[in-house]
Amino acid sequence: KKRKRNPAEDWKDESVCRSFLAGFCPFDKEVLGGMRNIKVCSKIHSEAIRDCFDKHEEGAKDSDLRGDFEMEAVHACEELMQRAEEHSAKEVERLRSELRVSKPKLPAETLAKLEELRAEAADIERRAGLLMKDAKQGGGYKNLSLTWSRAAKEKLDEAEELEKSEQKRIAESIQPKS
Repeated sequence: KKRKRNPAEDWKDESVCRSFLAGFCPFDKEVLGGMRNIKVCSKIHSEAIRDCFDKHEEGAKDSDLRGDFEMEAVHACEELMQRAEEHSAKEVERLRSELRVSKPKLPAETLAKLEELRAEAADIERRAGLLMKDAKQGGGYKNLSLTWSRAAKEKLDEAEELEKSEQKRIAESIQPKS
């Protein structure tokens, strides 16, 4: 003989999500909204069944069973948060490595300083070239020309070091939003 099913006790069925009954299932497909690599809860999430549970004595706010269901919901939320944090950390590292490769946009003041250093280097190198030309014609400025060429190279090295340090600072400043 088949027993008649009592719809008021549908919440007892194993196919019903206990976290949802307690108030919230973080793995509900409506909540996840397409998060990567996270399997949605395959159990039933029904407002009508939750209403039946809430009206039942075991669904009372102070019942042990509700407390157990609420703890399951808390653990599920903690699990989802851990997964999201792990995913975020991987994404931040990926973005940082892409910035190192693609060179992030530098602030205007840094770009101005780089332009100034490179212009100074070009001017010094131009003067060194003129002195070298005079030295070849017997003017005797070869040592001064070489000194200025080294100074121009130092300016270019300073510009390159500034650019690298700013790019590194920008890449390292990327933090996950909380």
